Amino acid sequence: MCLYNIEKILKKIKKYNKTKFDSSIDMYINLIFNKNKNINIIKENLLLPYGNGKKNIILAIIPKNQRDKIKKLNYKYIYIGGNKYINKIKNKKWTKFNVIVTTKNYINKILKLGKILGSKGLIPSNNNITNDPYDVIKKIISSKYIDIKTNNNKIINITIGKISFDNNILIKNFKYILKIIDIIKNKYFFNIKSIYLSSTMGTSFKLLL
Repeated sequence: MCLYNIEKILKKIKKYNKTKFDSSIDMYINLIFNKNKNINIIKENLLLPYGNGKKNIILAIIPKNQRDKIKKLNYKYIYIGGNKYINKIKNKKWTKFNVIVTTKNYINKILKLGKILGSKGLIPSNNNITNDPYDVIKKIISSKYIDIKTNNNKIINITIGKISFDNNILIKNFKYILKIIDIIKNKYFFNIKSIYLSSTMGTSFKLLL
């Protein structure tokens, strides 16, 4: 397989993109963990400088007195409630969302759903367990608030932007992610094995490290 720098990869992704919609550009970071440290899961957050244009589907499990404020954000892709949604996940294994924001008084109930949520990487990160869900949800809506987490194959998948984004913006987002990954390496005891980038339904290109 040929190796490319980020500039060449972005040019190729845009050249060969065949979708009629504004495709996402995704970054796949394959990791090797230090076996002696018994760590193989990463859960962190970052604020992407320019956002990635992704519409997250949010589940806000929060107290009643905070719900009206969240509704005023007029965000289309959000479910707001409490025990109703906890029971729906428990009884129907409903997971039509990709991020949970909640408060501390609900977190024990949510953690009891670990078998359902954990397999899909949906257990809320520490930054999404908050006394100020309004502020966290605003950041998520801006598409700047990004989760860094490994899947079962020890791969981190992050959307760095859209096909329509200027390459300079995509490169700045990409470099910022690498900077954060480098910072957390010593915390989780891993090295980067390889990095690939691709667009939605597009060819995958391997980055020259």
